[in-house]
Amino acid sequence: MQTYHLTALVKILALFCLVICCETIYGQQSGSEAVPYKRYHNGKSKNAKTYMTVDRFAPPLDDPGFPFSIVDITSETPKWAVRMYTARPNILKIKGLFDQWQKDHPNIKNEHTQNFKKLYSYVIEHRALDEEGFIDESLLQDQLTLEKALMDNRKRFAARKGKLKSANNTAWQALGPFRMEENDGLPTNRHINIYALDQSRSHPDILYCASESGGTIYKTIDKGDNWFSVSDSLVYNMGYRELEISPKTPDEVYLGVEYRILKTVDGGTNWADVYAPGGRVRSASIIIHPTNTDTVLAGTRNGIIKTIDGGNSWSVVSEPYFVYDLRFNSADPDIVYALMDDPNDLQTNFYKSTDGGDTWTKVSNGWPDEISNGNIGGRMTTSDGHPDIIFAFIGAQWVGTSGKDRIKVMKSSDSGESWTTVVNYDDTGGIDSGQGYYDWDIEMSDVDSNLVFLGTQGKWVTTDGFETKTYNVDISDLGHADVQ
Repeated sequence: MQTYHLTALVKILALFCLVICCETIYGQQSGSEAVPYKRYHNGKSKNAKTYMTVDRFAPPLDDPGFPFSIVDITSETPKWAVRMYTARPNILKIKGLFDQWQKDHPNIKNEHTQNFKKLYSYVIEHRALDEEGFIDESLLQDQLTLEKALMDNRKRFAARKGKLKSANNTAWQALGPFRMEENDGLPTNRHINIYALDQSRSHPDILYCASESGGTIYKTIDKGDNWFSVSDSLVYNMGYRELEISPKTPDEVYLGVEYRILKTVDGGTNWADVYAPGGRVRSASIIIHPTNTDTVLAGTRNGIIKTIDGGNSWSVVSEPYFVYDLRFNSADPDIVYALMDDPNDLQTNFYKSTDGGDTWTKVSNGWPDEISNGNIGGRMTTSDGHPDIIFAFIGAQWVGTSGKDRIKVMKSSDSGESWTTVVNYDDTGGIDSGQGYYDWDIEMSDVDSNLVFLGTQGKWVTTDGFETKTYNVDISDLGHADVQ
């Protein structure tokens, strides 16, 4: 009788404990969120499983921008990841375990590895760790307060300067990305330039940008309000130099890297080499046919290359000259323009193709023929609204300029058949040569061909096609404003 009562009591207690355990794991206690952390039992029964009660890791200060997502813990979860998901993780100890695990699993990338890279990056960037390696919310709060104060100061400074205005006299706004990372996912503490930027024609809210050596490719789907990395799978130490989004879909993007050209067809989740000749490529310009998107031309340090099968095969279609820029005529994509470095005269020359880029002709009618001691490159612009108008921004060390870098702005109104100089190096109106073509940009409005934006280390806008040397904006006095 006593044995029976003892056995019944044990069963009742066991059932009570089971109920309490289930409420702890799945219940909604004191307003806390129920998170089912799973861990499979290693006991005798193969099908038996238990649930480990793990206090939920909550973002410090309930920061909505905290880059971390809670996932289930299973029997396959690495030990370092299990520790990461606990309530008070020691980040430095986990970093050691993670580094050792990664040596044994160099090719594994999953939600756990991404979580840790983002977590580690966040706490290091915000100086949020105490001496033992735990997250200290007071340190984090101090850093977030400091960052907010710095951002407020920048806004006040920009407003006070009064020159940071767009063409319609509204204030320019920085779109980001404000958090720059190296290619290992960790934040950088150095100056980073954006080398390439493109906006989708089919989905204008989607943009990509690429930063310089060791940098990151960022993507936004809300026109710059928020940015996220799409290059976590890439490990390239040389700079991303050019990117171009397909006119038909924002998921297809070509990326020019120092030694190759890559392509994604899934919006940046995966990237694959489509051109890797074994030497430097240095593609400064990639253009995609507006209707037949399998046709792509790319400028390299050894000439123009072309593919008609989406990058599966390429052919060289020009002289082996360094290519600075490529553009389609927006009304007729069989007409293509190129700026190339001709080593015979040490300056940038204009070339035109009328067969889709298969053959090229050098145009000299009105183009500068002065003797040069050195070339610093060029950029050009066309527009959808004025397909026959081209502005070209070129630079060289022309004889008579004391051996210094000088610039010219050239204009053609007949699809590149003839040219006039609209800005000469002896009367630039303040436009400088910057650091050469790689931080230059020139863009013409699709609506008004006289509205042209030009950038080097400063930025300028003309509203009369450079007829006068009065420009609406020059923010060079705000510091290094390279258009990279």
